[in-house]
Amino acid sequence: MIRTVMFAFTMFPEAFDALRRHAWADCEVVYTGPGDGDYWRPFARHWDNPDGDLLVVEQDVVLHEQVVPQLESCPEPWCEFPHPNREDIRSMMQMSLGCTRFSAALRARARSSDILERARLDDHPAHGWAAPGVLRWDHIDGPVFRTLLATGYSWHEHQPPVRHLTAEA
Repeated sequence: MIRTVMFAFTMFPEAFDALRRHAWADCEVVYTGPGDGDYWRPFARHWDNPDGDLLVVEQDVVLHEQVVPQLESCPEPWCEFPHPNREDIRSMMQMSLGCTRFSAALRARARSSDILERARLDDHPAHGWAAPGVLRWDHIDGPVFRTLLATGYSWHEHQPPVRHLTAEA
């Protein structure tokens, strides 16, 4: 089972509509709030929930019809669909949370507390913390991926890329 969670502070209607069309059966939309740490708290709760695999979809990512079927049939524990980079639309963002699935077994080996510890050990920049023990909304992906890489995981890329509305703006 894949639990799909869209983390959103601003609702992008096109992204929400694609989510409804392609992943609605097991989907939750989580309002993250305006604070710098408001993404980390619900993200950590969902990360530590052992029920099934977790598909993270960010608010400005438009899923396509191949996302869920590909992820459901893929045995890899860490999968992502790349998307255009908002700084340079000609390049693809990899190792971002935009549209990424994490297996339950992977998350059991790397808890949210491990992610925070990795950020601390890596001397995560001061501007990356919203408060002690709370990562800023724009500084979650790096510690997540460094934790998984340090645990021995590697990501598996799927194609075609998903759309990234912020990069298209």
